[in-house]
Amino acid sequence: MLCIKQLFRCPSLGTGCGLRRVRGVGNPAHKAGLLGGGVARARWALLAGLLLVPLVQAEGFKLPVGVYRLSQLDAAKDEAAKNGKAVAFVLSELKGKGAKAAIPNTLYAFNKLKGVCVPVSVDYLDDLKTLGEKLPLLGKALTSDQAGKTIPRVVATDPELKRVVAIVSTMPEGVMGDGVYADACQQIQDYLKDPAKRVSFDAARKGKGKKNK
Repeated sequence: MLCIKQLFRCPSLGTGCGLRRVRGVGNPAHKAGLLGGGVARARWALLAGLLLVPLVQAEGFKLPVGVYRLSQLDAAKDEAAKNGKAVAFVLSELKGKGAKAAIPNTLYAFNKLKGVCVPVSVDYLDDLKTLGEKLPLLGKALTSDQAGKTIPRVVATDPELKRVVAIVSTMPEGVMGDGVYADACQQIQDYLKDPAKRVSFDAARKGKGKKNK
């Protein structure tokens, strides 16, 4: 990986920093064009490009079909009520420094929940505070010990957003994650069939659902 410090130390583009030397650097005419600020400008341009790559990738991330943004919450509620599903709030970071690590497990969560839930994407940086102010129940659930401290984390509610049905902490893709999400979806289905039952789900500690009276 290119070190920024190395980039500004190398006497010419490419020397000592993993880049190929620019063809023609030894040519007097070429030197005249680069000296006097030309090299510095080239280095700054390259640095700016390197820094912008992850930003462009994050900003260009598109949610999968069927996943709503928090700003579309009313539409998500309507779909959940119409189709007899829960609403799953998936807290993650889809832009910024943590996006690269969080996105794969976030997509995994969306995919596993779609059968029984309408997923709603909650961005850790932009949405969590707003959600907590508008819907304190959701804010508390997403920041609870049961939800854990890492992302993505999931809180599923009834379509009216009045009761927490399940909580799932960060689960990596694989056998363990498949089992945890299968248990969570079963708990959600049980609740949807019989709303009189209050169901919670503690994936962080036990990896299986339990009913609270």
